[in-house]
Amino acid sequence: MAGDLEGALLRAPVRSASGLGIGLYQSARQAEAAGYALSLESNSDGDVCFALKAERQPQ
Repeated sequence: MAGDLEGALLRAPVRSASGLGIGLYQSARQAEAAGYALSLESNSDGDVCFALKAERQPQ
């Protein structure tokens, strides 16, 4: 993915040629509501990696 998209990714909808750009944004919001954080771990040509980490202990 283009480097200039990284700043907005997961924080706001980001349109693409093949979609509306709300999937990752909604995933990040749902993860946050459940006590997790979705983050971009790495972004190299042809290889994008996301991580889902617990922000708080489950009750």
